[in-house]
Amino acid sequence: MKKMACCALLVCLLAGCQREPKYAVWRVGGKPAERVQVENGLVRTACELILQRLEKKDREAFDLIASLNRQAVSYGIKATELPPLMRYSCEPEE
Repeated sequence: MKKMACCALLVCLLAGCQREPKYAVWRVGGKPAERVQVENGLVRTACELILQRLEKKDREAFDLIASLNRQAVSYGIKATELPPLMRYSCEPEE
């Protein structure tokens, strides 16, 4: 009985039963609304880190364009259209 339990445990470990699932970063938004995979094959913490960096980068770019638009309007120049803010998500791969 012990040998059978040890063999079952060994088979389970070798088969990857305890392996952490892989994740992918998805970008959602734009015109027209679309869903694009940005990164894949990541562990959860790496996926979340990339997610934070992408969101920060997009927010900074959006804020810069908004600031430039305000300056343009103050000089009597027509402002440009602001790009849509992209949303990102970290989801398990299937």
